[in-house]
Amino acid sequence: MPETLQIPREIVSLFDHTYSRPARQLLEDFFRSGGLSLQQILHRQAVLKTFIRHWKHLQHFAYSRYDFEEVLTFTTQADYFAYEFPGVWARMFPSTNRKLVRGKSVQVMFFFERLDAFYFPLPEDIGYPEAFQEKVDRIQRVLARLKIKRGVEAVHKDRFGDFHASMLLKELQEMKQRKQLDPFWEALHEFELYWSLAKGIIAHGLTFPEFHEGPLRLEGFYHPLVKNAVRNDFTGGSNIVLLTGPNMGGKSTAMKGIGLCVMLGHLGLGVPAEQCALPMFDSFMAALNVTDDISTGLSHYMQEVIYLKSVAEAAVAGQRCFAMFDELFSGTNTEEAVALLVQTVRGLQRFSSGLFIISTHLIEIRPALESVPYDAMQMEARIDDGVPVQTYRLKPGWSELKLGNLLFDLAGLHELLGKNPSN
Repeated sequence: MPETLQIPREIVSLFDHTYSRPARQLLEDFFRSGGLSLQQILHRQAVLKTFIRHWKHLQHFAYSRYDFEEVLTFTTQADYFAYEFPGVWARMFPSTNRKLVRGKSVQVMFFFERLDAFYFPLPEDIGYPEAFQEKVDRIQRVLARLKIKRGVEAVHKDRFGDFHASMLLKELQEMKQRKQLDPFWEALHEFELYWSLAKGIIAHGLTFPEFHEGPLRLEGFYHPLVKNAVRNDFTGGSNIVLLTGPNMGGKSTAMKGIGLCVMLGHLGLGVPAEQCALPMFDSFMAALNVTDDISTGLSHYMQEVIYLKSVAEAAVAGQRCFAMFDELFSGTNTEEAVALLVQTVRGLQRFSSGLFIISTHLIEIRPALESVPYDAMQMEARIDDGVPVQTYRLKPGWSELKLGNLLFDLAGLHELLGKNPSN
């Protein structure tokens, strides 16, 4: 069934440098967020650009994964009341309970000590956007109130006893009653989310796009999962792009690279390109690697029909659509496919605010589209001394290179299938 264009899990993993389960969940939710306004996108960009600008300091953010779950549970769920009284009152409780609480308190102290060393002092000139700075301030207020250094010093001097544990728990209990602890953890998880995203952007050399009213423009775009990827340029002059080229020439990979630039840019992230100018799109859909669906009984062709209908309905409803079709109508016979593809191109051409990229082998459609504005692009390939050579370069124009018979011959199938089995 047709779905909104999804970011592959392998791409999400490029940005996953999180330490904790809640931060990782925020990361997954981040990549599922859609329908952002330009203001929201630019806010995300501003936060990430701030992290990147001050990465020399911020790269040192870290804490113990091992201690995290226990400290989170202890500070948000434990019942502190029985242990909040210092001195002689604490001795009234069973020694095993007091020992457990002292141990947990020391664990809390050492966990927060790492955070305290990072957040104090943060450079004053970092200058996060106001809404995000409030969350950083929230983290710092809690750490300052816990007096981490004093407690850790007592541990190192072997003086951390019931009194110190009771005072720590008293502070935690008061913050819990004032509903300060949950917001603290939420702010810390969000800080970790953006830190993780920034680290991914830096590690993979991604570039923040600019948004404008003009066409999509990409310089040096590539697919980040392809080793030593060839970088290409793309500028959408028309709202229809017909992409041709032989099998294994890189059509699908080029389309996925363009799609990633559009999608990551609309999430507020950097994109795999040297430069990128994006228009704002309202909907994002892609039909790539479509096959028969046994679970629903839908054939390859029927899935293409359903997908195309969803795109057309969105466009008719006034949405600015970005959609990609890989080998559209390859699930039906050539005669029908040519007629349907011509009708599709003519129909989608009416929605000038969208961008529709269609890869195809059906070069027979060219004569019927002479009066229709579209951009023809091809994945460059050639034959050298009887051997196919793929350059993976995106070039203007139509590809008329046919490699089917050559590859059939190189595989030895002419010889194998031409032999008489009785000989």
